[in-house]
Amino acid sequence: MLLKRNFFFLILFAIVIIPVISFRIEWICSAKSAVGQVAFQGMDIAGQMQRHYSVIMFSSTGRDTVFFNTGDNELYAKDQELPILFQPDNPADARLDTFFGIWMDSVIYGGIFLLLILIIFLHPAIIPYGVRISLQKKRPFIKLV
Repeated sequence: MLLKRNFFFLILFAIVIIPVISFRIEWICSAKSAVGQVAFQGMDIAGQMQRHYSVIMFSSTGRDTVFFNTGDNELYAKDQELPILFQPDNPADARLDTFFGIWMDSVIYGGIFLLLILIIFLHPAIIPYGVRISLQKKRPFIKLV
C-alpha cells in the first residue's frame, strides 16, 4: 500500500490519540458525580523528592466513606467541598471534576507520543518531504519510496 507522507502521519496520529481519548470519554460516560470534602493534606517523601497533595473523602452510597488523593501539588483548604466523578462499580477510582483532574494523565500520555510523531513529521532528514510511504506485510514493513 502506497501512502502520501501527510496521510501516513494522519493515520499514525489517529492510531495513537484515539485510544487515549476514547478510554477517558468512556470513563466519563460511566462515571457518577458526587461532592467530596477535603479531609486533610498529605505528603510523601521519596528520596529527596517531596510530594504534597490533598486527600478527598466522599460517600458513594451514603453509608461508606471513600478516600482518594489529588494530583501532585494540588492543595485545597480543609473541609472545602469539591465536585468529583467516580466509577459506581469501583468508588476508589475517583477524580476531581476539573480539566486537570480528569484529563491531565491522558494529555501527558498522549502528548508524549504526539510530540514524537510531530518531531518525526517536521524533521526533513527523518522522512523527507514529498516521499511516499510503502506499507508492506514483509520486512521492511515501512519503506520510503
